[in-house]
This record gives sequence, C-alpha cells and structure tokens, in this order.
Amino acid sequence: MIKAFVITLLCLSIFYCIGTTAMWLLRHKLLQDSFAEMFVRTLFGFVFTSALYSIVQTHGNTISWGFFAVWAIFVSYRKYESIKTESLPFKKYFLITKNDLASWVTIVVSAILFIVANGIFFYAEPFNLEPHFDYNYYAAVADEMAARGVESNNVMRDVLWKKNIAPTPYHYIELWATSMISQLFHINSTETIFIVVYALMGTLFVLGLFALARQYGNNLIFYIIAVFSIFFAPIVYFDYTLGFNAFKVLNLECIFTALINTKTLIVALFFTFSLLVYKYDKNYFLISLLVLPIVNIVLSPSVFVAVGCLFFYQTIRKSKSALIVLLETVMLGIMILCFYVLQSKGESLGNFSTQNVEENILEISSIIKSAIKLVVFIMVYHLPMLIAIGYCWKKDKIATKEMMNRNAVLIVTTSILLMSGFVVAQITKGVRDNTQFYALPTEILPVVYAMFAFEFLTICTKKWERVIITSFCLLFFAYSLKYNTFQVKNPNPFSTDPNFLADVESVVAKTNTRLVATFDASYTYPYPISSQTDIYLRTIYIGERDLYSPISSSFTSFCDGYEAMNGETSLDSLQYEFLIENNIRQIVPSRTAELPVIVKNLIDTTYISTDRRKFMVLKKK
Repeated sequence: MIKAFVITLLCLSIFYCIGTTAMWLLRHKLLQDSFAEMFVRTLFGFVFTSALYSIVQTHGNTISWGFFAVWAIFVSYRKYESIKTESLPFKKYFLITKNDLASWVTIVVSAILFIVANGIFFYAEPFNLEPHFDYNYYAAVADEMAARGVESNNVMRDVLWKKNIAPTPYHYIELWATSMISQLFHINSTETIFIVVYALMGTLFVLGLFALARQYGNNLIFYIIAVFSIFFAPIVYFDYTLGFNAFKVLNLECIFTALINTKTLIVALFFTFSLLVYKYDKNYFLISLLVLPIVNIVLSPSVFVAVGCLFFYQTIRKSKSALIVLLETVMLGIMILCFYVLQSKGESLGNFSTQNVEENILEISSIIKSAIKLVVFIMVYHLPMLIAIGYCWKKDKIATKEMMNRNAVLIVTTSILLMSGFVVAQITKGVRDNTQFYALPTEILPVVYAMFAFEFLTICTKKWERVIITSFCLLFFAYSLKYNTFQVKNPNPFSTDPNFLADVESVVAKTNTRLVATFDASYTYPYPISSQTDIYLRTIYIGERDLYSPISSSFTSFCDGYEAMNGETSLDSLQYEFLIENNIRQIVPSRTAELPVIVKNLIDTTYISTDRRKFMVLKKK
C-alpha cells in the first residue's frame, strides 16, 4: 500500500510538471486560484502524457489525436476572439507560494484516503482479493494494447489471434495511463488501475471540486458539499417488464456513484474541468465538452448534439466565431466516425443495425412509457433544486434571476445532454450496453448539483438556511454511501485456498507460460484470472466453435482450416488437436465442466482447491 501511495504521488508530481511546462509553452494565462491552477495543470499533464504514450505504442493509430484536435479548436477560438495570453518567465510557472500549500496538502490527503479505501479491500493476506470483474478486464485490455500496439478491446476476444485487429470504439485514456504506469514501475496492471490510477483520478476529482467550490467562497461548508457530491450520481436503467412500480421506475436500489470505477470517475472528472472552465468563458465550456467523446465514445451522441445545437444557435445570431467552432465540431465528429468505421467497419458497430432503430421507433407505446419514466425521474431528482430555487426567488428575486441567467447555458446544455442520451438509448434498444448512452451522461449530475448548492449558499446566508442545504446534501451522501465504490466490489478470487494458489504459481513459473484453456459452458473473456500473485493468466475459450464474436476466434479459424485439410471431425478431436497445435499445457475448467475423454488422457497433474477449483497441467508432447 505504501508503494502504491508513493507511485501515485510521484505520478501526480510528474503530470504537474509536464502540464506546467506545456502551459508555459502555450502561454496559458495563470488562474487566480491555486487549486484551479494545480488542477488544470495536472489534468493537462495526465492527458498529454497518456495520449503521447498511446501515440508511440500504436505508431500513431489512436483516437488520442482527438485531444490535440480539441486543443486546436481552443486555440482557433482564442485567436479569433483575440483573447489575451501571458508571456511569463518559466520560473514563475513553477513558483510555489504559501497559498499553494493547501492544494498540495489536499492532494496528499486525498491520495491517502483513496488508496486506503480501496487498499483495505484489495491488500489482504496471504493473497490479494479480486476487485470487480471490470477492473480485471480493463487491466487485461491495457496489457494487450501495449503488447500488440492496437487500440482495441477486441484484443481481449482471443489472445492467440494473429491476424490484424482494427481499432474499436471504447474508453482508452485511463487504460493507456494504466499500461504506462504499470510498465514504468513494474507493478501488476490490475493493482495499477484499481489502486494507483483510481486514486490518481479520484485525487484530481476532489482537487477540481475544491477549485470549483472556491469560485464561490473559501468556506468550510462549500468544501463539505464538494466532497459529498462525489458520492451521488443517479443512473437509471429502465426495466420495461416491471410496469410503473415507482421503486423500480426510479431504480432506487441501483444508485451508483461517479466513483464506482475508473470509467465513470473519469467522465465526472472531465466534466468538473468543464464546469471550472464555465466560470471563465461559456464558449470555452462548450469546447471543453468535446473532450468527453475522446474520453468515452458512448458520450459522442449527447455531446455533439448539445455542443452542435448551442453553437448553431449562436451562428444564427450571426456569431462568426461560433460558426468556426461549429464547423470544427462537425469535422471532429466526422474524424471520430471515420477513424472507427473506415478501419474496423462492422466491428465498430457491434450488434447495432438500422433495423434496430426502425423497430424501436415503431414501438410508440414503449417510447411513451420511457418518456413518462424519464419525466418522473427528472421531477423527483430535480424537485429539491426546484424547491430551493422557489425559496430563493421569494427571498431575493433579483439575485435568483441573476443566478438563473448566469447558469442558463449550463442548464440548457445539461438538459440536452440528458435528453439526447435518453433518446439514443431508446432507439438503440437491443444493442449491447445501449443504456450507457443515457447512464454515462448522468455522471455530470453530482457536479451540477454541487455547483447549484454553492449558488444557493451565496443567496441563503442565514445559518439555519445553510444548515438545511448542507443537511440535504448529507442525506443524499448517506443514502448513496450504501452503493459507493468502497461497497460495490466483487470479492471473488480465483480461489480462497492459499496452498492451491501457491501450487499454481509454482507450476506457471516452471512452465513459463501463462496461457490456459477453458471449456466453460459459455464464452469466457481472456482476462487475468488472478491478481493475488504474479499468476497473470490469459484464457482462451475452446468450449464450442462458431461462437458469435466481433472477430472470429482462433479456435474457430483452426477448426475451419483443420477440417478443410482433414475432413469433418468431432468437436472433441478438434479441441485435442488445438491444444497440441498451440502447445497449451494448462487448463482451468469450471467446477461443472466435463472434459472430453481424449483430453483427459493428456492430463498429467490436477490441482484441486478446498473450494473445488481445478488447475490441470497437461503432459509434454
């Protein structure tokens, strides 16, 4: 745990230095607040370093170029609007004052808290416990991308696949950071993403929220709300088979948080950056949102619709700079579309088809039901805010009107993001994980709610008013804590038997191979079976052939080729020949899997754990 803490702080320092140098080269105007300045510099360093690493690893074939494209849009807008820049001595950018000490203390304390929170779960004796499956999967994707130089999660479909694998839409920047840190410090990639990268981004998130809070005042209550807000983000997955049961409609038993994993955390993190930018320039805010589709492709429909609509509106009002940004936004969208479609074609679409859209649009009753549920959801979750606005209006109409005008762009943008995400989720029903089109945009809500809480506190100056607002935030915090990241884990290790694991580790070390075969009843992604030790196995599924996958499995290809030369044969024989052909000497079957007799004859040694898990070693051939 101490090593992880040192690595996290070292990475944050490196990112800060790289970001600071880049800001000096770009003549970035220094911000007034030390928290905001440190947040922006470190986040910029994180993105720049990870993006540069991905460019090197993929020989330039990466969506990370999109980050530089968005920066080019920033620069063009800044130049067209003649926004002033600063030319200051390099030394001044690195000058640390007394005011900066508070931000550094925040970084250290936050890093400790995040590492301890996840570390208490992960670091267990005698072997580390497994985090949620997603972390294992993300870690394995990061490893395989770096090894193959291909930015695709299809590298995980089959570890023996030797043909070209094209880039596919996914979320990559935090995975590249995982790969980079894992290789640099020689630590397990599962530990890297679950402990180091998670703590790194969580620390930046807290720093950004503090920076946002300080825009309204240096007040302890503001900081409390800023921290508590990160634990609340409602994500609604509609189940149309459950009627209109209010509990199910609002999905109150499944409230996740921005901190549930790195995929959702990074969305809230970058939106925090956007809100901070919002305090300085409304158009900068809209441009900064264009980073989100690069962070996670699922956000593309919502972001491009929202940003496109608002800049189109400004263009109609004869704003030349808005027209330029609108055209650049369209070009960025085309670039992302072409990058994936031209390279991966059908693979980039998954199981999506125009027929899905046509069928879903024709289901009018389903759309109406979903729309009603959405209205109910918005009413329930926005009701407290509407009540607060009503109270503030009665208390001070002028101040409330100014607040609404000041945040008009934010309110409109947030509404479009949520509505467009909802619509896309509805018309893509039937597509795997389509609910994420709506779920991920909701990760902006905790930050938006925090910002409005700050606004209310500037109007409600009486002690009892502040107590009510703060208590309400605490109420949501207490409720969502039940589902926060420190609870939603999957303590499902490869085995709870330390002697069994020690045996497996010894065998893997002797055979010097981490490839294992599985005959499970269903397709198994080749992810690291265990991060408890250095056992970092890669599985290949040979349970059946012609299984649907965005790319054909090497087992299916082997079967086709073998039968083309030797004639049609049984699945058992094909599995046997595949093991021999690829020199696979290890099998990890499920507890219920029945191996073919011809394969059983290959078994040399079987290790069985106290919880009935098996690890089989085959004879040499």
